[in-house]
Amino acid sequence: MGTEETGFPRHLLRASRRARRDYFAAYTIGHAVIVDALAAVLRALAQPTTTWTPVILVIGPAGVGKTTLIRTIERELTRRLRRQLAGNPGLLPFVSVACDVPESGSFNWKDFCLLGLEAMDEPMIRRKVYLPPTESFGAAEVQSVLRPRTPANIMRRALVQALTHRAPSALLVDEAQQLAMVAGSRKLQHQMDYIKRLADASRVPAVLVGNYGLCVLRNQSAQLGRRTREIHVRRYDATRPCDAANFKDIVLSFQCHLPVAEQPDLLVEWEYLYLRSVGCIGLLKQWLLDALDNAMEQDVGTLTRATLERTAPLPSKSKKVLEEALEGEAKLAELDPDADPRAAEMELRVLLRLAPLPAQSPAASIPAMSAKQARRPGERKPARDPVPPDSAAMTG
Repeated sequence: MGTEETGFPRHLLRASRRARRDYFAAYTIGHAVIVDALAAVLRALAQPTTTWTPVILVIGPAGVGKTTLIRTIERELTRRLRRQLAGNPGLLPFVSVACDVPESGSFNWKDFCLLGLEAMDEPMIRRKVYLPPTESFGAAEVQSVLRPRTPANIMRRALVQALTHRAPSALLVDEAQQLAMVAGSRKLQHQMDYIKRLADASRVPAVLVGNYGLCVLRNQSAQLGRRTREIHVRRYDATRPCDAANFKDIVLSFQCHLPVAEQPDLLVEWEYLYLRSVGCIGLLKQWLLDALDNAMEQDVGTLTRATLERTAPLPSKSKKVLEEALEGEAKLAELDPDADPRAAEMELRVLLRLAPLPAQSPAASIPAMSAKQARRPGERKPARDPVPPDSAAMTG
């Protein structure tokens, strides 16, 4: 990843604190994790409906940049569909919603459908009714469907119809871990069945973006597993040389775009920045934004180690993020390109009652040792002892 040399516009140094802060807050960088996740989502959305995946789970830790990823997907879909949108203003490039925290403690699909309809500016949202396809209605029949409170199933039908007519490329759902706020494992499967059916009926794939709480919705059934794709937006792991190099490039890019009079040398502090952000770029950017605010309040022309220490995330909060990340990474270990699938494949062979793979010969698995290394201490070298000519007479 190349570094950026131009940095921020120099006229910002004469601008207000608010303008300088807004500039850095709006600055985003297409780093490796986001670029890979974006490419994976767009590949999944580009599949034809005959072979498509109706539900895409995008999972990552807090502060890794998932909301930034959603905004990037929105911009890319708008750019790709610019010509179609100009020809048909009724189309939408995407529909984007964020799940609310359920007031009752349990996820409410009617509220979700309302969010989707509101995102599409659907008129008369709270007065939707479902009219059966009959020739005529009596007064009593009309009153039976015109209810003061719209049932949840009618809201679902309204959402499906709106998605079908507006034909967005994706239904983007942020904070999707709220879907798992239900009681009972059977309801977890119902949640995924509902969203899959919504996607199938409207022919609009659903992209569910959330933290590791989404892991409980994986593999709820064989059918759901076949129709679901998981994308892991992971944090940077400095024990991997490639991740450490990418993290340093990100730090340098942020350093160049901090609107301060004297550019700080953040690369010197990259390990400290990694330590408190635990490799999550969203946490790192928020930290640097707080440090910028502090530097402007103190009327300091740059960011120093003292500024970073004053505004660093609390160790207890960083530890909590890391604990949840490590737990989630263990659940999604099989999605790692470097994962070793041999143990899982051996389990599959047992379940399928296939013959076990031939054991690896010791000669192939153990490096050849010299004769001296192979003998135990004090053990004689194998050899035939000489026999005296009169040995037979002596033994007779």
